[in-house]
Amino acid sequence: MLAQLRTLTRGPVAIALVVLIAAAFAIWGMPNMFSAANRSPARVNGEPVSRVDLDRLVENFVRGAQRQDPMFTRDQAIAQGVAGFALQRLITERAIQQFVRSLGVSASDAQLAEAIRAMPQFQAALDPSGAGNFDPIAYRSAVAEMGFGVPEFETMLRAEIASVQAFTALSLGIRAPQSFAAFDLAYQSETRALSFVEVPPVNPATMPTPTEEALAAFYEERSSAWRRPERRTLLIAWADPFGFADRVQVSEEQLRAEFDRVSSAWAQPERRSFVQIALSSEEAARDAAARLSDGAEPQEVAAALGGQLIAHDSVAREDLADPRIAEAAFGIALGSPALAAQGSLSPWSALRLSSVTAAVIPSFEERRGEVRQSIVSEQAVTLMQDAIRDFEQQRRRRVAFEEAAAATGLRALRVENVAADGTLPDGSPGLAFPGADAVLEAAFESRQGRASDWLNLESGEEVSVLVESVAEASTPALSEVAEEVRSAWRVNEAGNRQRAAAEAIVDAVRGGQTLSTAAQERGLRVLSPPEGLSRQQVNEVFGPEVSARAFGLGIGEAGFGRLALAGADGRPQATPVLMVVGVRGVDRMSPEEAGPLLEQIRVQGSQQLQQTIGDALAAAARSLARVEQDEEVLRQMYPPSPAAGS
Repeated sequence: MLAQLRTLTRGPVAIALVVLIAAAFAIWGMPNMFSAANRSPARVNGEPVSRVDLDRLVENFVRGAQRQDPMFTRDQAIAQGVAGFALQRLITERAIQQFVRSLGVSASDAQLAEAIRAMPQFQAALDPSGAGNFDPIAYRSAVAEMGFGVPEFETMLRAEIASVQAFTALSLGIRAPQSFAAFDLAYQSETRALSFVEVPPVNPATMPTPTEEALAAFYEERSSAWRRPERRTLLIAWADPFGFADRVQVSEEQLRAEFDRVSSAWAQPERRSFVQIALSSEEAARDAAARLSDGAEPQEVAAALGGQLIAHDSVAREDLADPRIAEAAFGIALGSPALAAQGSLSPWSALRLSSVTAAVIPSFEERRGEVRQSIVSEQAVTLMQDAIRDFEQQRRRRVAFEEAAAATGLRALRVENVAADGTLPDGSPGLAFPGADAVLEAAFESRQGRASDWLNLESGEEVSVLVESVAEASTPALSEVAEEVRSAWRVNEAGNRQRAAAEAIVDAVRGGQTLSTAAQERGLRVLSPPEGLSRQQVNEVFGPEVSARAFGLGIGEAGFGRLALAGADGRPQATPVLMVVGVRGVDRMSPEEAGPLLEQIRVQGSQQLQQTIGDALAAAARSLARVEQDEEVLRQMYPPSPAAGS
């Protein structure tokens, strides 16, 4: 038979079959083989990143976020790009693992077992010995909660151990030199005895009127400051699903059918709280059950019989990893004596029930309002889309933009003379709503007389913007903005005089005067803190510019920088205070004085170097890998939800 088949595959019949199959693929495509449903979201050097791994990581991210915010949803996580982030992490991990395998590094069974036994989440929760013994039940339960099977988890952990071994070996022995520690010690410990002189701003109103020549020169130098941006007058057609909600009629039959479809999502399963003592024999389990029924404390019973105590708090049947224990625990009546049950994961257990929370089955009347709102919302969106199609048809028939919007139930908004940054000529915002940036971008990419595609806003609304007119960018003549230019000249001149005053003090110090004398001659006060100040202290009080100046000068030198002060509105002052700073002395800790601190700094530096090398190796493994990503698969697995932004 095999010989006949081999003969057949080389004959004219085989050729005909191949031609027919190829023609069928060309006509009908190849579903179930090359569709997005069967492709991997990414490949690293030809090795696929599985959908299961990606979805597991996404779900773990979601669960971690929900521990901080129980209201956080999977849809919100997807809207925030968690799927793309998770995929990039898996790609990097796969590239690292391939690199490590190429080095011939692997983890032994002993290393794997040691790592598993050392993890606290896999140890007995209430170990009577207090030694933190490994608990097989806790291990299986925790691994299942993470979405793994035990063999799969151990394969992943083995790869991680090998990666750590390889990267540790590659960075082992890297040691920050002693000079590095000494330099870092000097930088961290340095304090300076400083003196400060505040040079206040000059009032621009006291500046003289500039000459015509000075004004013209100032305008010519800074004419771009008065350049008027391109401005456009926009017409926006606004489709709001809430505006169509009143038109939706919902029948009783629709309400009932929708409730039947979604009610299972609102149902809450029965939950139970009980204690389980895992034991090695039926006899021990029955003894433990008898003691529990007599009122003994579970901890005492577990300690006396050498069992492991597991407390189950408000769990559903499906939360329990052991199906036999689940069946027994959910078969006990509240108030009944404890019982012994044979398990699947542990030989025998004693179970004592403490509370039962009945299952919640939602009624139609309780959820009637929510069901109706769901139907109304969905149908309102359909009506809105119908209105958009009607609007587009009217526009194709040359109906004016605003008339077409009014005729189809859409709202029309006119915004005149708006700039690309969204401001009007008086500086106020022309468009102020979530998604305005996208509308402006579309408006300033369109030609005059053309409407943009429909844009989806975060609120669920859709808009289309038409450019009605365009006022090109231009620079006005000096005569048109003369008063603005004079005002700016006065502000600039006031700043020049303030800087000249600060420079005069610095020049006086360079000429041999003390900072105190130079300041007093100009009627300014000197502040000289008695104790040395660190970089952080100067930065916190005076800001980064003064701090950089103070720690860049030598003893006896002076310089100035802008004081980081904000006005009443929280913005930096237009005419800032200048602070002249002089250095009276410098104090640093010497390596001899540092003692053990110097070695601590060197060790920290070595760890930072090792981390930097590890990061560089990971980045190199990723960059050298051949990565193929399939965005269609990612979109199919994690489609955006309309309600994600709500």
